Amino acid sequence: MKVIQLSDSHLALPGRQLHGSLPLERLRYLLAHATDHHGDACCIIISGDLTHRGETEAYLELRTLLAGQRLPVHLMLGNHDRRTAFRQVFPEYGDGAEPFMQRVIIQDRYHLLLLDTLDEGSASGHLCERRLSWLSAQLQAAGDNPVYLFMHHPPFDVGMAPLDNCRLDNPDALHALLAGHANVRHLFCGHVHRYISGTWRGLPFSTVKGCNHQTALRLGALPHEHSGEAPGYGVILISDESTVVHYQDVPDL
Repeated sequence: MKVIQLSDSHLALPGRQLHGSLPLERLRYLLAHATDHHGDACCIIISGDLTHRGETEAYLELRTLLAGQRLPVHLMLGNHDRRTAFRQVFPEYGDGAEPFMQRVIIQDRYHLLLLDTLDEGSASGHLCERRLSWLSAQLQAAGDNPVYLFMHHPPFDVGMAPLDNCRLDNPDALHALLAGHANVRHLFCGHVHRYISGTWRGLPFSTVKGCNHQTALRLGALPHEHSGEAPGYGVILISDESTVVHYQDVPDL
C-alpha cells in the first residue's frame, strides 16, 4: 500500500505571500506532482497546519483546490488551524470524537489513525482524555491488524529547542496507551518542516518538510530560522514485512 504525506501548507488569504511564496500555488504544485508520479497511492494525507491563521477564506480556497483532485485527500489539524472555521467549510470531518477532527482510514487490513493534536491558543499540541479514549477504542477495534498513527505534533524532541518547546505536551499519556499495542508500526508527524526519522521509545517515526517553507537545521538552543530549501513530501510504502518512507523534494515553482 502506498500513502502520500504532505504537511504544513500554511494557506494564507487569497493572493497573499508567506515567506516569499504563494502557499496555495505551492500546495497545488505539490499535489499535482504527487498525483502525477504516484497515481497508484491509496490516498494523500496533509498532516496539519492547513492554514497559517485559520481564516475561513483560506479553508474555502483549500476546498476548491481539493475538489479537482484525482486521489482521496484526508486533512488533519495543526496549531495554526482553527476548528470552528475548518468545520464550517468541511462539515463532513470528525469520526465520533467531536469536536475533535480525528478519523480512521482502513485499507485492506491496515488501519491509519489520524489524530487531532490542536490545543487552540497554544503552539504546543495536546491529546486530552476524550481524544485518547477515541484512540484507545480504535486500537481495540484494530485487533491484531497493523496500525499507523498520524499526528501533527511530534511527542518527542528533535534536538532543536524552538521545535522541542512546542511539541506534544503530554507524551507520557500517549506512550502509556500505545505500550500495550505491539501492532502499532509507525508514527508519522508534521510540524517541524524538516525530514527527520528515528525511534521514540522503541516506535519508529518520520516527519516531512512543509509545503510552503522549511526550518533551517540549527541544533541546540539556536533561534528558529527558515531556510530556502525546496518543499517536499513523503512516499510511504506499507506491507506486512516493512514500512518504508521515501522523501521527495520538489523544485521551486
